[in-house]
Amino acid sequence: MVLTDKDGYKSVDYSGLTPVLVETIKDLGIRIKELNAKNERAELEIAKLKASVEKLMQSTNAAEAKK
Repeated sequence: MVLTDKDGYKSVDYSGLTPVLVETIKDLGIRIKELNAKNERAELEIAKLKASVEKLMQSTNAAEAKK
């Protein structure tokens, strides 16, 4: 994609970059979808853990109140 003329000057063949950029954008789109799915799973797990902690705190508070 980098060309050198007879005098040693460098230039970029921008038309050659287009396919590379298109594939990179496709790959990024796939990666974004994967990360979004992973994030959703993590958020669900956090919500479950928060609910578990809340139940434990309620049990602890109830046990303390009985003392």
